[in-house]
Amino acid sequence: MKSGSLTDSLRETLAIFDDSGEPWTTPEVAEVLDLGRRSTYARLERLVEQNRIKTKKAGANARVWWRSPINVDKTAPDWSAAAESLIDDVLGDVEVGIFVLDENFDIAWINGTTERYFGLDRKQVVGRDKRELIGEHITWIIEDSEVFTETVLATYDDNTYTEHFECHVMAGDEHEERCLEHRSKPIESGEYAGGRVELYYDVTDLKEKERQLEHQRTELRSELNEVFDRINDAVCGLDADWRFTYLNDRAEELVGKTEEELLGTYVWDAFSSDLHRSFRDRYEQTMETQNPVTFEEYSDAAEAWLEVTAYPSESGLSVYFRDITERKERERALEESEQRYRTLVENFPNGAVALLNDDLQHTIVGGQGFEKLDFNAKDLQDKRMQEVYPEDILELIEPNYRAALNGKANSFELEVQGRTFDFRTVPLTTDDGDVFAAMAMSQDITERNHYQERLQALYTSSRGFLTADTTPEISQILTETASDVLDLPGVVVYDYDAEHDRLVPETTSHEAGFMREKFPELPSDGSSITDCVFSSGDTQYYENVLESPNLQVPPDATEMRAGLFVPLGTKGILVAGSRDVDGFDGNTRRLVKLLATNAEAAYERVASRQELIHRNQELAALNSLNEVIREITDAVINQSTRKEIEATVCEHLADSDSYLFAWVGDIDPATQTVNMRAQAGVEEDLDGITISADPDDDRSKGPIGGAFQTGEIQTTQDLDSDPRYDPWRDEIESYGFRSSVAIPIVHEDTVYGVLSVYAGRPLAFEGREGEQIAQLGEIIGHTIAATDRKRALMSDELVELEFQLQDVFAVLNVPIEMNGTITLDNAVPIGNDEFLVYGTATPVAIDALTSLVETLPHWETVTLHSEGNPTSFELKLTEPPVLSVVASIGGHVKQTVIEDGHYQMTIHLSPSVDIHRVIDAVEEAYPQAKMIRRCQITRSHDDSHRIFRHLVSGLTDRQHATLDVAYHAGFFEWPRETSGEDVAESMGVAPPTFHQHLRKAEQKVFDLVFSTTTYSTE
Repeated sequence: MKSGSLTDSLRETLAIFDDSGEPWTTPEVAEVLDLGRRSTYARLERLVEQNRIKTKKAGANARVWWRSPINVDKTAPDWSAAAESLIDDVLGDVEVGIFVLDENFDIAWINGTTERYFGLDRKQVVGRDKRELIGEHITWIIEDSEVFTETVLATYDDNTYTEHFECHVMAGDEHEERCLEHRSKPIESGEYAGGRVELYYDVTDLKEKERQLEHQRTELRSELNEVFDRINDAVCGLDADWRFTYLNDRAEELVGKTEEELLGTYVWDAFSSDLHRSFRDRYEQTMETQNPVTFEEYSDAAEAWLEVTAYPSESGLSVYFRDITERKERERALEESEQRYRTLVENFPNGAVALLNDDLQHTIVGGQGFEKLDFNAKDLQDKRMQEVYPEDILELIEPNYRAALNGKANSFELEVQGRTFDFRTVPLTTDDGDVFAAMAMSQDITERNHYQERLQALYTSSRGFLTADTTPEISQILTETASDVLDLPGVVVYDYDAEHDRLVPETTSHEAGFMREKFPELPSDGSSITDCVFSSGDTQYYENVLESPNLQVPPDATEMRAGLFVPLGTKGILVAGSRDVDGFDGNTRRLVKLLATNAEAAYERVASRQELIHRNQELAALNSLNEVIREITDAVINQSTRKEIEATVCEHLADSDSYLFAWVGDIDPATQTVNMRAQAGVEEDLDGITISADPDDDRSKGPIGGAFQTGEIQTTQDLDSDPRYDPWRDEIESYGFRSSVAIPIVHEDTVYGVLSVYAGRPLAFEGREGEQIAQLGEIIGHTIAATDRKRALMSDELVELEFQLQDVFAVLNVPIEMNGTITLDNAVPIGNDEFLVYGTATPVAIDALTSLVETLPHWETVTLHSEGNPTSFELKLTEPPVLSVVASIGGHVKQTVIEDGHYQMTIHLSPSVDIHRVIDAVEEAYPQAKMIRRCQITRSHDDSHRIFRHLVSGLTDRQHATLDVAYHAGFFEWPRETSGEDVAESMGVAPPTFHQHLRKAEQKVFDLVFSTTTYSTE
């Protein structure tokens, strides 16, 4: 084979050899090239074919390679004589077009082939500038002439390199169409040094053959593609230089690139991040040995396991990839299954697993159940059961094992060395259903049986929860069951006191003392383990309580080590202790929690029942209380004295089924202690119990003292847990009440006393019942006030108080000097501690009256009704200090006169009221005032006054005030001095309301007038 051009890989290989003729072996060349031996061998063979190196065998299987040195001894031919013959006889007619250009690129010579290829005449073109010839002739017959011209002229501009390209000569009159391969290089020596030689090879036939071959190759490739595409495997082809020559669709998917992208690329570049070294080693091995190879690898790109088969040839390698992921997964699953099975056998918990063949030989045996026996799995492995089991056990188990080998599953219990095992024997079959082994599985059920026995005992003992009526009974059953049935040495049940937010020890076991000497009450501050667990609501087990940061006692003060803390809902917490570290096993902990759950349900049942009882009692008490309130309301209206009212209230309350007894007390001003005014429901006298209203006295800290001090209702829902009763606990235990309420008796800021009611049930005065009974304070207060006012109105005996204040304007800092007279004649209460006062003033005193309204805070407005002498007016007062007190106890200000700056006030009161309250009110409002008169007087027996008092005695406060205001405002004058709308506005009510009260008042008065009139017939 003639030598030709070399590829880069062949040049790389040839460069190893020098002209010394030193031989190289194939392994030596392969090592230098870092290439497989087979690939190296292929390269060396090609270099031999091109006469670049030589080779011969060296031994049976070895071969050496070398490069021949240059023969410097040969005699050079006589070129001067031969040159002309060579040019004329050889080059002139050679089938290669030749241009020889001198250093100016003028045409020095062309051969006949050039004339034919380009339609030239040698005589006409030799000596011409080649550039001009290209422009005038050649460029017009070349397809893509612009590229041709640019490429050729560039070699003239830079005559330092070789050029190689193909061009297409189009058909003309003097030349044929043909494809030419242009090769040119600079002439470096000789006559035409600095010039250039251009060769044009006719490759027309070659191009046609290439076209035909390409067509055939395309058809073959298409056919192969159809074949390969029908193959599920990925297929790719590699040449001897490890470059891609073919990929089917599956291969494209595997690589993640198209065939177009990969053809001609180096396979190791395409797979550099995916294929392992084993791929390359095996490919090179199969190329060197020319033997197919099959191996398995995981492809990251395909995310699959692949079975790779490579078929070598002299020209390259065909590689087939088959996705075996499913098979590998099945194999892995099988391995894992086998491993799990063996792991299961070896670690079978609390029992054992054994496989026996037809000879009852143990082929596999293992499990953790041997840990509590004096033999292990190794003692059974590969031995027949008759060799290892005693006769009594063999008689029981052998029939069951043989039954399993015959296809029948069985179960039985067996006691081995004091422990009870539950056995299951089952047949193992092939896919065809043939039994190939018997499998025996055993479970150590000793603890389970013990657990069931304890569970049954627990069930029997805890049935008492179903009949317990109180929470202490449940706590006692819980403690005894945990101690006796579950054999817990230390047990304590804490009850949660919600009112004081603390845990109180309720019951303990007889051995609980080792936990601590005394079980104190535990505050809810997170300072103890017990409180922390109760607050969290989750059961906690401490293997060693000494390791807890919340241990309350010093470590040397307790023998307790393990501790189980089980919250009982909101009821409390169960604490169980052991002297041993981790002294409670799992079954015991489960049973304790189960017992606690049953106890919690019992607590809830009792609480629900008690709640139901309480609700029923509350409902009954509400019904009874409503009836009592109605009876009290009806009864007190008919009483004429405060004492009768208070006695009636106490009797009705004590007679009801809801309450034990009741009493009313007020404050003794001299001693600041509570004075009992009325009582009912107790046989013995309560006077022996002293209650104070003095804040500095400890006996004032109870509910009654609090009611006097604050004016607000005070309740005790459970006497046993209310420390406010501690000062009297010894005296009141015999009365048997559990709850109480102290209700202030008030009317318009006047506290008449406190009503105390007692019930034999706890929580009697909460919710609606408490709201209902609280109304009694206002009802009684209103009735007492009404009674006092009625007595003051109807009584003939009065106490008259007269006060005098000199220079009242100076005392009150009113910036005016007064002359004349202001008289306040009648004061009418209109509600909300407001009064309308009617009087007269002399003309010179009008400015003084106005100044008083502007200066005194409780004098709001004044309205003048006439301009006569004196002038009548209407004065509105709000919370006047003296008038309010007087009105609250049924008295009235007879008259107030301010004359020439001096103030004089006369007050009439019933003898039965607290006179000192009025005196104190006057002295507090006007410290400079002097009482100049206090005496008891008798009303005039004028029939008109008696008739008036009788007529208005049946009116309500609002009706009386409406009639009084209407009269003094001139509503009944004709023509009317004031309209109904004006009167309503002054009273702060709507006109319809005013007219409604006025009509009712008029109706009552007229009823009395006409029903009591007697006509004489004489």
